[in-house]
Amino acid sequence: MQRLKTLIEPMISRWGVCHVKDKSICFSTYLLLLPEWCVEHIVVHELCHLLEPSHNARFHTLMDKYFPRWREARKETKVRARITANPHNKKL
Repeated sequence: MQRLKTLIEPMISRWGVCHVKDKSICFSTYLLLLPEWCVEHIVVHELCHLLEPSHNARFHTLMDKYFPRWREARKETKVRARITANPHNKKL
């Protein structure tokens, strides 16, 4: 079994990214701004990419299996991202 390399970096445009070829996942330090269940969604999402690199039906089946509330968490994460990016509620 190959060891998974995990990194944490201040990424602004992504919550996480999976590099399947070198078995590494990088998470954004900004995950700390999200509720725990939304962070769990991001972690499971990136781990599922190790099994299925694309966002196809198999990937969604894996997400359903390992984090059934992923659709709800994704919506909440998007709401939180908008609030974080625009804390004073200014029109973009």
